[in-house]
Amino acid sequence: MKNLLTILLLVAFFANVLLAQRTRPGVPGVYKPTVEKIEINDAANDFGEKGLPQADIIGSNPSDELAKHLAKEISKYDENSLPLLMATLQKAGFYIINDQQKILYKPSYGKGMGLAFYDFEVAGMYKLSRGGLVTSMTKVMAVVGSKIPKYPSVDAASVVLDGIREATKSKDQTVRFFARLVIELGKNFPTPVDLMTVSPENAQLSFIQASLIERRLIGDFIAYATKGNASRFPAFKDDRNAQQLIFSNSAKFTKASFFHSPVNQDEPCDFDNVENLTTDIESTVASTIGGKIVEKLIDKLPFAEKTIEKIGIGLGGLNAVLSWAKILAANSQVVAKFDIAEPIPLIRTKTTTDGAEKKVTATFEIKPNNLRQINCGRLAINAATGFEFSMPSSGPMANKPTTWELGNRGQMTNLEGGDIVYLDSLDRSSADKQQTNGNGVTTIKLTGKGQRRDMSNEKLVPVPKKVKLTVSIAQKNMSDIKQEGADLAAHGLSTGMLIAGGATPPGWILLVVGGIPEMTNRMKLSAFGVIVPVRDWQPCSEDWGGIINVKRDYSKTIVIKASRRSNGNSSGDGVRTIIEHDEADITLNPRTPEEILQKVDRKPATVVGNGKHSDIFRLIREADPCCDKTEGSWKTKIQEGKIETYDSIIKDPFRFSVRATERDYSLSFEYNSFNFPGHRREFKEVDSDCDFERDESFDKTEDATINFSPSLASGRYGERVVNPEGELMFGTKEITAGDGAKMTWKWALARCQK
Repeated sequence: MKNLLTILLLVAFFANVLLAQRTRPGVPGVYKPTVEKIEINDAANDFGEKGLPQADIIGSNPSDELAKHLAKEISKYDENSLPLLMATLQKAGFYIINDQQKILYKPSYGKGMGLAFYDFEVAGMYKLSRGGLVTSMTKVMAVVGSKIPKYPSVDAASVVLDGIREATKSKDQTVRFFARLVIELGKNFPTPVDLMTVSPENAQLSFIQASLIERRLIGDFIAYATKGNASRFPAFKDDRNAQQLIFSNSAKFTKASFFHSPVNQDEPCDFDNVENLTTDIESTVASTIGGKIVEKLIDKLPFAEKTIEKIGIGLGGLNAVLSWAKILAANSQVVAKFDIAEPIPLIRTKTTTDGAEKKVTATFEIKPNNLRQINCGRLAINAATGFEFSMPSSGPMANKPTTWELGNRGQMTNLEGGDIVYLDSLDRSSADKQQTNGNGVTTIKLTGKGQRRDMSNEKLVPVPKKVKLTVSIAQKNMSDIKQEGADLAAHGLSTGMLIAGGATPPGWILLVVGGIPEMTNRMKLSAFGVIVPVRDWQPCSEDWGGIINVKRDYSKTIVIKASRRSNGNSSGDGVRTIIEHDEADITLNPRTPEEILQKVDRKPATVVGNGKHSDIFRLIREADPCCDKTEGSWKTKIQEGKIETYDSIIKDPFRFSVRATERDYSLSFEYNSFNFPGHRREFKEVDSDCDFERDESFDKTEDATINFSPSLASGRYGERVVNPEGELMFGTKEITAGDGAKMTWKWALARCQK
């Protein structure tokens, strides 16, 4: 009889097709566990399809401490790093614009630097830095002076380094923050690089750092032209003329992404009406790094009218090289396809011996997006360098390092995955040191782990569990970058980086790009994951066993109308946006028959929860008459609110009830209040031309308890299967809660009769 019960429960819960008689006549029920794809948030990899994500909000005003904190957080290269980089660029005084020259984000402190980055540049510099590619100050300045005979690149690099070091002491808060950010990013390399003390030859730069410095050098070059140097260099008639020196050749590429090119990639792009990366000349001039870099650089060179023009052309060349790498990186997308051997689920053994094995295969491919944008960039860099670059194409990511892991870098909770399965490679090597083959395929073995004790002679109920499995793909070791020119974009776009005919990549490209050998294990490009169903076992008693999953999603936007305060200032017009997501996996822990006889107290459920709640106000106050005690017409932009997050495991006496008769039943998940340990961040970011208002900015994070209280009213949901030995219940129910939230319940429960 005991074996009959086990077989019945097993078939009812996990067979691919379940045929069972309901408590009232009806069609057969169906229960089939399936493999689910994990949606890992990787906005950088998805840029080509979705564009940039929403920028983060940084409440604190620029400071040395903030630069240090942001550099550390950006250098984690996790799911929050790209939105944080975007907000950091704003705080450092930069605009971010799209391919139609529309401003997406403005500087968030003061007037800014009057300089801009394109959206593809932001995504590209982030992906290249995450991928482990670097350059150095000497290499950067060698490109700037590539047209000047006997150009002292080391001396030029020293001038720029000294300028950045001097800027760390600037009284201009934006300039000082910019310089401190560049310095602190270097300190977060695997082997820290301190730009305050390092020699020019050893001053390695990430692509984020190199992009910041290149853009600021262009700004300083243009600012130099506006400071009365026309008499010394007739080529400098005004700032527009200086910009044309830079953009007349290679830097046209920086506009390539928004030339309206035809669908036919063989047709030329429209290079007319080239706009400039400077959005506010006055701010650009006012925020030069130390104010002396270009002057000192020119003093290092033999005097000649053409020298300054050649520096401008060199800056354009540097811009073209960096931008070509960034446009490829931004618009390349890593895609992965998983294949798991049938049948599903993986069955864990009832004994202490390891159980079933499943081969899990991932196939990686690189896919270029925005081909018109890439093509325009290709035409521009071809014109700038005199070389012929090819268009990239899709293809397998062959011979790339991969890392398999249980869980996915902390983004989603691992449901005891480490306890019920383990990973093993096919050749017994480490799971975190695998490699794709020539077709971009990598395979791992997932094995059901033996039980802690032999349960083969006990009454058992099958319990559905799930293991979250992730695989990340990385770049090759970049210590031999000159032999790996095809990997410049860190995404395998070999045809995009090779000259037509398979020749060696251009000298400028290789001159700029290098790699950090010790970053091999950190050069992850993208990660992907799947949820693999596992059949585990619990002792069967009159207590219910099984698992329940509940999700809640809620969003609301509220329009806010301003009111006037006693001093005439506005409270602000804007919107309030509320977004909440909660999810909990509830595993019931039944007592054994022996524990029930001994009247042991019921065991609490294991609740694994993760969630995020955000409540943000975005307000604008126009034409306020007062700035403290100063009259005028002041404008203030405010972003304030709170964000709560949790990802933790608790024990809770989860309450639910089943009421049944011979012909009917009802199920309810009663009101349960889960209190998860988490974090609460509160912030207020104020951007105003009134200094008094900016002093109200703050940003703080503290430990907090986050509540999730799901419930499901009594009803006849799902399926119920009953026989003399026990009963099963499984199903799904979607509801709309009283506050408008969408809630989804899933359950699979079982118990034995007394």
